[in-house]
Amino acid sequence: MEKDIKQGLNVVLEEYIKGLTSKVTSVNDLANDKETVRKLNRAYDTKKCIEDLLEIYEFKSELRAMINKYGLAKVFAKLHNDNSDTVDIYLADRFYGWYSDDWKSDVLKDLRFWLPLDKSEEEVEKML
Repeated sequence: MEKDIKQGLNVVLEEYIKGLTSKVTSVNDLANDKETVRKLNRAYDTKKCIEDLLEIYEFKSELRAMINKYGLAKVFAKLHNDNSDTVDIYLADRFYGWYSDDWKSDVLKDLRFWLPLDKSEEEVEKML
């Protein structure tokens, strides 16, 4: 994987985790907060999904173009969003084999809707 994206993805994940756990006062509090643990798990799954897609498409892809246009943090946020089933599609296929062979296409299709390459960021904000 390209070093700059891998490092950037680690930074995005670390910042997300810091924000999520900033109010936690002890490990016990964290362990007992099921919602925070669920969000942490989803964050790591999102990171793995992005890494796998970039490796599959060898960095010459729409995903790379979306990262270049919108930034890694925004791509991560759209995949990680609770309203998006993208990470669930990825997990269903990767770990359980429950999804079709076209899971990669379905993930990119979702991202094309949220982060279109043919529109400006202002146009995208108006759509949403």
